[in-house]
Amino acid sequence: MINDDGKETFHDSIDTPFGEEIGEEYVTAREVQTNPESRESPTAGRTVGYIALALSILSLFTVPVLFGIGGVIVGVMARNRGARALGTWAIVIGTISTIGGIFLAPFS
Repeated sequence: MINDDGKETFHDSIDTPFGEEIGEEYVTAREVQTNPESRESPTAGRTVGYIALALSILSLFTVPVLFGIGGVIVGVMARNRGARALGTWAIVIGTISTIGGIFLAPFS
């Protein structure tokens, strides 16, 4: 079917730049891009975020380099899963603790 603009279209309800027919694979990939948490439970990111925050806070009191780096890594994972605030706090606290532990280790 050719519309008034001279473009060939197959389906009028799909809004694409070229008026083309879209396969099911594209629609499925588009849904995953718009909602990346569709396959995970909503609490999965928060749980990882709380674990990251616990590791980072623990690093303030014992083995700052080990637990601090662990808190930063798990914090990044939490941010990727949707727990942005918890992940950011874990990254910041873990980084401060790790850097502080490295610089204060020679004095202890």
